[in-house]
Amino acid sequence: MKKMLRLTALLLLIAMLFSLVACGENKNNGDIGKKSDTAGEGDVVMSYEGFGLTKDEFNCIATFIKDTEIYNRQYQLYQQTGKVYSEADILAMQVDENSTYADLLEKYTVEYAQRLLIVEKLCNDAELSISDESDVETIENYISDVEYAYGGEDLFDIALVKMGFTRDAIRRYQRLSFMFDMLYESRYGENGTAPISKESIENYFTENYFYFDGAVYSYVDSTNGTKVMFDYSDEDIADYFNKNFVKVRHILYKTVDSAMKPVSAEVKADKKQKAEKALNSITSGEKTFEDLLSENEDVQSEYVFTKGEMVKEFETESFSMVYNEVRIVETEYGFHIIEKLPLKESDLKGTVGTDGKTTGDRRETVKKAMSVAQIRNEALETLEKLKNGELESYPAKDDKKSYYMVVEPAFIDKNDTSYAALVELLKKAEYNVYNEKDYASSGTQIYRKIKFEKEKITSEVYSTIEEKLAVEALVDYIVEYYDSVEMDNGFFEGFDISTLPLLEKEFYTEN
Repeated sequence: MKKMLRLTALLLLIAMLFSLVACGENKNNGDIGKKSDTAGEGDVVMSYEGFGLTKDEFNCIATFIKDTEIYNRQYQLYQQTGKVYSEADILAMQVDENSTYADLLEKYTVEYAQRLLIVEKLCNDAELSISDESDVETIENYISDVEYAYGGEDLFDIALVKMGFTRDAIRRYQRLSFMFDMLYESRYGENGTAPISKESIENYFTENYFYFDGAVYSYVDSTNGTKVMFDYSDEDIADYFNKNFVKVRHILYKTVDSAMKPVSAEVKADKKQKAEKALNSITSGEKTFEDLLSENEDVQSEYVFTKGEMVKEFETESFSMVYNEVRIVETEYGFHIIEKLPLKESDLKGTVGTDGKTTGDRRETVKKAMSVAQIRNEALETLEKLKNGELESYPAKDDKKSYYMVVEPAFIDKNDTSYAALVELLKKAEYNVYNEKDYASSGTQIYRKIKFEKEKITSEVYSTIEEKLAVEALVDYIVEYYDSVEMDNGFFEGFDISTLPLLEKEFYTEN
């Protein structure tokens, strides 16, 4: 499916929530820029100055918007958490005290449909119509492609019944999408009537962009996507293991439930009391650690790990203890009674069972940890040389180092949520000072914020800002007419976006 960039930008501005995929494609349908054939007829649920949307058409628009938004949110959440969230999970998420994500999606879907109607009227007033034959064919080809994907007209008809809208509703939605683009071009295009001034673009650039460069020392091999692994001798592996790994056993008294939500204050106080009682009975000699292992609420009692693998409090206490010392520590999971144990050769090499198989061999894990440490040390050495002037710039890319990359000077929008972490670092950084940030799972980044003048703005950034400001201006222009849209309150009071289906895969044709 093709994505209409300006339409996507509009949705992001009005909702900070949506992106909209405008599909399209071949039978000539005449001038599809004229007033809707359905306006003022049948079950119109929304109208503006003689232009209307029927229930069928509104449901089609809402379904396409919902599908795109759910997909985008699933992708974003997976990138952030590594978890796959269902449609129901996302819709049920709380946005604030009074609203769920479904409430917000519903609100902005209705507002978006209203604005599309306003766009249609404004295009009509400006005598703008979709008469380009290729645009007409685009819409019809899309419908034909989806029909083909379903296996023919009859099967597509069945699918449309399930989806809750018709071919004509799809045509209407695509037409309105094209008309937004037409209105945009007429006002802000090359010969538009309301161009964005150069001064506005330059001012936005100065206020909202950072200029930076950097270098990345990645813990992941760019050629194959696997963790970088260097070769080390058995002696070096054993030495690193003994110096950088720790072995403990623990008894956990949990203060969170199965969904990781905190227990009540009363339950937490009881768990703390039990943990303190257990610690006192062990340190006094009244009971042994083994006697109390049955109280452990973790699936595992013994851990061998290095830094960066466990929650901070657990890690800090474990590494600071001496062998056979017992302590109590609180983490986000609860209260832990920890005993530090001496490392054994079997903790590194594993043990051989009666079946001849080895379990618990940690040598590959240690090699990965050693490789990460080696790469990070290389990054920190580079940082030090840059700071003391021994290096004038980042080292050139070495073809032998698939884990090293130079980041050429680039601009970044402070409002770009895709790079929120980098933006936060640059906000705190001083100009022309080299800094580093370690991302435990991916690598170490060296970065520098560079001072710049608006004269350095590139044509690509200039166009990006121009389009952003133009879309904002178009939204402001459309909003002037917003209150004049007439609504079927009965329909919208009963509208529930959670009942709309997601689009079936056949709707996602490649154009």
